[in-house]
Amino acid sequence: DNRRAITASNDSTVRLWDLQERLQLKKFQHHVAGVGYASFSRDEKKLISGAGDSTVRVLNLEGSPQEVIFRGHSAVVSAVVETSDGKKLISGSDDNAIKIWDSESKKLKSSLKGHEGPVKSLALTADDHYLLSGSEDTTLKIWDLETEKEEATLKGHTGTIYEILITSCQERIITAAWDNTIKVWSFPLRREEFTLRGHSYWINTLALTPDEARIVSGGWD
Repeated sequence: DNRRAITASNDSTVRLWDLQERLQLKKFQHHVAGVGYASFSRDEKKLISGAGDSTVRVLNLEGSPQEVIFRGHSAVVSAVVETSDGKKLISGSDDNAIKIWDSESKKLKSSLKGHEGPVKSLALTADDHYLLSGSEDTTLKIWDLETEKEEATLKGHTGTIYEILITSCQERIITAAWDNTIKVWSFPLRREEFTLRGHSYWINTLALTPDEARIVSGGWD
């Protein structure tokens, strides 16, 4: 609704903010370790988070504060995405695994293994057909969620891939990494198009302008 924002912190809290009033609305301390990921659910009625306690947690933001805990990872959960129908959650962890959870049964559906290092970033295509994952092993992987098989591995970064964006037309993939670069890839051709340089330290976050003509990046510099 462009009125609220969620932040996650190493102090093990997640906070809900009112952007218009510039006030903190709620503080959640449902994890027992630093929180590496937090977002609204697709319908904006729930809070989804992943943390150093190896769990994915979902909290109701409306009505009763019911919590659902997904356990199965053995290390920090750094990334979580939700399918467009809200029926699945997908998490990436420092245990090198990607796990697919059934949101309705609250059970683990399957695990995707292929990365040789912690999984730090995830992104879904608009049709939920493909999952993209970025890792400390410096690779970007493309998974077919219908077959749950790895379809491609894209190499080019020399540092951990911390952010992945997919353009709305699914023509390009944009990644940011701890090699201080942003790379733009052709999705159909599964290859790198060009590299953007300018940051002098690690890049952690990316955003596209509404017309997708420009990229906004944030880094440790």
